[in-house]
Amino acid sequence: PDFNAEARELAMSGNVIRVRGRGRIVNRGKTENAERPIPLPDWCVAMLAERRAKAADLDGPIFPSSTGTIREATNVRNRAWKPFIARAGYEWVTFRTFRRTVATLLDEAGLTARQIADLLGHSRPSMTQDVYMGRRSPGRAAADALGAVITVSEG
Repeated sequence: PDFNAEARELAMSGNVIRVRGRGRIVNRGKTENAERPIPLPDWCVAMLAERRAKAADLDGPIFPSSTGTIREATNVRNRAWKPFIARAGYEWVTFRTFRRTVATLLDEAGLTARQIADLLGHSRPSMTQDVYMGRRSPGRAAADALGAVITVSEG
């Protein structure tokens, strides 16, 4: 139910964690920004819609476990992800690598730190800038802007 194909978005409503003595629970996140809609590109909407259409339970998870339930993070990591990255030769890649890559691509596309922070769920754009956005080599924009507002008379 978190996937809305018509709105082309995914509702980020938490992640599933295992708590000793309570079992699996939905963790709603650390901040008010943890629960938010995430706009999806058209290719992703098409892929998720196709995946949902093939699901046995249309109201269940789009990527269910072998028993049709929500996947355990440790099982995804240990049974699927680690063997895949080992076979591919990319043992250094983590899920955070994808998060950083998305932030870098959005930064390079010209989105502001606020826009990227909103997508990543950060309450402070400064955190996004400090952790996820790279420093660029200085361009001419700052010099040109100063040149436009400050003129020095010659002579």
